[in-house]
Amino acid sequence: MQIGKVAQLTGLSKDTIRWYEKIGLIQLNEKLRGENNYRIYSNEIVTQLKNIKKLKSLGFTLKDIDWLQLLDKHDSLQCISVAPIVNKRIQVIENKITELEQLKSRLLQSKSLCEGDCNAVLYHPSILSNKY
Repeated sequence: MQIGKVAQLTGLSKDTIRWYEKIGLIQLNEKLRGENNYRIYSNEIVTQLKNIKKLKSLGFTLKDIDWLQLLDKHDSLQCISVAPIVNKRIQVIENKITELEQLKSRLLQSKSLCEGDCNAVLYHPSILSNKY
């Protein structure tokens, strides 16, 4: 099938699909081309792209996904090899949660100080002294 159909089936843009091919995340069989020399994408590529999209939605980087695919290709996709990547993603999420909780706290503090002049509150030293 052609890239337009693949984009429709996966929910990815044509540019994203081309990018994934360019960086080697997906590999097409160069022998499979239409009469017009257009790339032909297999059902396996569609499945692979859907899996990439799912992994990205879980916060995995393209580098992580490439590594996971490499492990899978060599039948080495086991918990012991995947756990460090998953733990790294969990740590990133926990760090983001902490940052967001700190931001929320500062905003609530700012809101509680607001009695009229919001400029004075937004630029109050106690609000600005905290890092993001």
